[in-house]
Amino acid sequence: MSERDLDPRTGLVPGPGAAALLRRLDSTRVLIRTTADSGALALSLANHLVRICPSVAVDAPPIGVNLPVFGMGTLPELAARLLNQARIGRAEGAEGPANLVIGVGDVTAGADLYVSANGWSLRLSVDPHEPLAGRGPAVSAAAALAAAEVFRRLLPELPGVRLARDFEWNLCDYRTRVSEAFPPAAPVDAVCFGAGSVGSSLVLALLLSRAMGDLVVVDDDRLESRNRLKYPAWIGEPGVRAKVDWLQGLALGTSLRVTPYHGSCADWQESGPSAPAMAVAAVDTREGRRQVADVLARETLNAGIEGLAMHVSRNRFGDGLACVYCPYVDTSDRASETDVLRELTGLDSARLLELLGGSKLTAEDVNRMVAGGRLSEADFDLVGGRIGDVARARLYAGARVKTGSGIAEVNAPFVPALAGAILAAEMLKAPGSAAVLDRRVDVDCSGLPTGWTSRPVADPSGRCLCHSQVRRRAYLRAWPKEYPPAGVAEPKGNMKR
Repeated sequence: MSERDLDPRTGLVPGPGAAALLRRLDSTRVLIRTTADSGALALSLANHLVRICPSVAVDAPPIGVNLPVFGMGTLPELAARLLNQARIGRAEGAEGPANLVIGVGDVTAGADLYVSANGWSLRLSVDPHEPLAGRGPAVSAAAALAAAEVFRRLLPELPGVRLARDFEWNLCDYRTRVSEAFPPAAPVDAVCFGAGSVGSSLVLALLLSRAMGDLVVVDDDRLESRNRLKYPAWIGEPGVRAKVDWLQGLALGTSLRVTPYHGSCADWQESGPSAPAMAVAAVDTREGRRQVADVLARETLNAGIEGLAMHVSRNRFGDGLACVYCPYVDTSDRASETDVLRELTGLDSARLLELLGGSKLTAEDVNRMVAGGRLSEADFDLVGGRIGDVARARLYAGARVKTGSGIAEVNAPFVPALAGAILAAEMLKAPGSAAVLDRRVDVDCSGLPTGWTSRPVADPSGRCLCHSQVRRRAYLRAWPKEYPPAGVAEPKGNMKR
């Protein structure tokens, strides 16, 4: 394999040494052993791993199951179909002995790594453990964290913490323990802005959790083949190209009704709907989050990803704590954004301002980025795309691996999957319950979750939308019980465990 060959696992700029690294992944064989009651977790884990090291096999009992997205049939049949459709790479080690065996569910021996989950908690260990069983958002989270552990083992050059013995985590209070109680549940009733890697992972986690209710998904973009690796919900050929239509199709026949809206957040607002009780910012630009903040939803869930690190926050508006836009204010001016993009793309400021204003990438733009070493020669499908497509591909959900020849970039699809699982957990909790996130949880997939959450304070510069008195009054009219009572001090940020 030539260094110039494009493999989706190495992103738009493979880097020196990427070919040797891919050969190692292609010749690694992973065997997943599972039991009848852990089929959703086993298939979810296989779905992640086959996008990293394509020689994956699933040893499962011939039990019939019906799982959204994965389909209906016996577990071995679904696993074979999934691995054939989702595989990325050459699978050079398919006939060799397994380098790594993973026990999923009630597997008592013979594995290098064990994982189990119920609806809201998960366990990982290097020795057999008392398994958890059930369905809920923790199943998707467990698959993502187990895939991250395999990723770290297969790429020992990566810095970070490996699993030493055992680990527990839950999506109720995010502490490193199994939760004894499940939070009060509620049907989904939300608007999700963004149908990319995070938005589609949210829908997948909701479907695997047997979620009920209504979800409007807003996006004006189409599926592009270069993004298939990063979308765990993208398994077979979708048949439709608009992202929102694809997600609607995934939910057909389930208790979750997905309503597509073709357009941007601003377009959706201009169409005249009332502010939703819950909005989800599954976008990857500062301007996108600014538009979502301006929706003035009662609560807004936000996911952010940078490399292997991700966070999810649950925000309100004007209550002294950070709103969805507060963390992005200090770097949100156009000049700063242009500086970042100039470094990423090598394009001049004048052209970047045109692209930020809505112009589409031309063949000349892509040629200049290729000539400057910012893109691979194979990335001409970016022509006609947006400048954000380049920024996402360069910065989003990936690891930088030090090789003998330099630094290689490797994509990590389990990162947006974990963000989607946490978003799903928060969406399924009854509003106002003690279990809702207060306010932000951060996870760095170069290691394991810490059990800490935080309460960031509002933007101190006064530039954020939540400082606008006009917007505050509009929010108060829509949600009159949301502000602290008069005379009560606004809350301060802190950390808790």
